[in-house]
Amino acid sequence: MPWRSSITNVRQNIHWQAVVDGYTKILQAFAQDETAKRTPSPDVITVADMAMKELKRVENGSSRFVTYMYPFASEHRMRLLAEMQCLSLLFDESWEHHEHDHNQTFFLSMMPPINNKDLHPKTPLQEAVWKSIEAVYEEDERAGGNGGTGLIEFLTNYIKHPTPAKEMKTFTDFMDYRFNDGGMMVCWNSAKFSIGSNLSLQEPKMARIVRLFSDQMLESNDIASFDKEKKHWLSGNAKQFLTTNGTAIIRDLFSLKSDEAAKALAYANQMETERQMDRELGDLLSTGQLSTDEWHLVNAMLYCVTGNLISAVTMCRYGGEAARIPTTKKRSDANRLSGGMWPMILLFSAAVALTSQWYSVSISPLSSLINRSIMQ
Repeated sequence: MPWRSSITNVRQNIHWQAVVDGYTKILQAFAQDETAKRTPSPDVITVADMAMKELKRVENGSSRFVTYMYPFASEHRMRLLAEMQCLSLLFDESWEHHEHDHNQTFFLSMMPPINNKDLHPKTPLQEAVWKSIEAVYEEDERAGGNGGTGLIEFLTNYIKHPTPAKEMKTFTDFMDYRFNDGGMMVCWNSAKFSIGSNLSLQEPKMARIVRLFSDQMLESNDIASFDKEKKHWLSGNAKQFLTTNGTAIIRDLFSLKSDEAAKALAYANQMETERQMDRELGDLLSTGQLSTDEWHLVNAMLYCVTGNLISAVTMCRYGGEAARIPTTKKRSDANRLSGGMWPMILLFSAAVALTSQWYSVSISPLSSLINRSIMQ
């Protein structure tokens, strides 16, 4: 299969059916809700429409993010993570299509503090969402963690997140904005929840690796979703595409003449981020800065990164049926990005390799190094 990363450690959670069940529960609740059927308005793509679309491809769609990104979670936690990340998906899809016309009031009515234990009567949708939220709180309390609580808080605030500036002066400016816009704290709080962790992600010694993991996921996702988002933008949807997709930002900042060139440079930038991840993890390991519990969390987060990669490769969300990996014969273009990009990618990657010795020092062994650190 096409693999666009130097990192090769990937795992899958065995409780994939719990993920499908969790997604289906939330999607059906939104699809059947009368308010969702007219939000933001009946004459456009509604929230219920989005839920119905996802229901048709639930096993091969975004649910795969949860299955691959959180390999250490129990069956119960996987179901809850699926329900929470399904909320994140619908919030993000509605915002992407309609910006702030997506009706914040409707989405906020699903979340605390508006939706709470004492709210009566609840709509069937509010009841379904509240049962999920309440179960997350209970699991946090039982395990002594706080990832679930952080996840719910971020999702509530995400509904109100601002639109980006119309022009980004540097790629760093864009990535600073994208950290929140891309919902990275959804991923990292979910990683905490998956292992019952209560550690702070704001510790100075954790700050750089959290940011590097986040940058890698955002960069790889923006390459994977570029064609899908551009197609939506050209059809009048995905209104913020030119200011929220990193590959589009790179094309604009460097005045590149083609999408293929933008993808190639974006990929070279992703490889540089992975080189920095390699170095930072090596430094943390050699200096002994992290405790065993902190290494458990870093390990869970590293598998979030690779789980995100394998999800983009294997699900239908970005490529549709045309991207399905054949089971009978090898596709002739199995190792090509669209547009015959690999010659250009190799050119950019070679420049990175000359300065970093990337191809002789791979991230691949780092997972085993982390595991050795945990065992000591």
